[in-house]
Amino acid sequence: MVTYTSSSTYWAPLKPRIRIYAFNDSTYASPLYTYNPFTDVGESTKPIALNFDSQTTDVGSFSIEIEDKDSTLDPDTYMRGNRIFIDCSKDGSVFQPAFKGLVRGTDQNIYATSGRNLVLNGYSYLIRLNERVLNTIKESSL
Repeated sequence: MVTYTSSSTYWAPLKPRIRIYAFNDSTYASPLYTYNPFTDVGESTKPIALNFDSQTTDVGSFSIEIEDKDSTLDPDTYMRGNRIFIDCSKDGSVFQPAFKGLVRGTDQNIYATSGRNLVLNGYSYLIRLNERVLNTIKESSL
């Protein structure tokens, strides 16, 4: 393999940090769920599948499947409208934002008496290059 850089992280894969916040948590002070691949040490609620598409010309989408083998996550907590942030890093020191979105659907895959997988999916809430903002309301200030 030919290397063109002396950086040890050049060929390292990007790893995602996942944070989910309640929709009414506007300060992002208390996440409902967090996963950091660089500091995770044996948690029982790990993501086993993550897919997100953050296009510049269309609304993005995401799907994440979280293994909950001990049934510690309450599926009602991860309802529609929660915010999800996905950041990526190669070494865990600096994270770059990769995706911001809203949960629009939740499913459960039950595979044992106490185990299940939570599947969350939804869309990006960022306005892209060719999207139009519809149904705006203009109000006068008092």
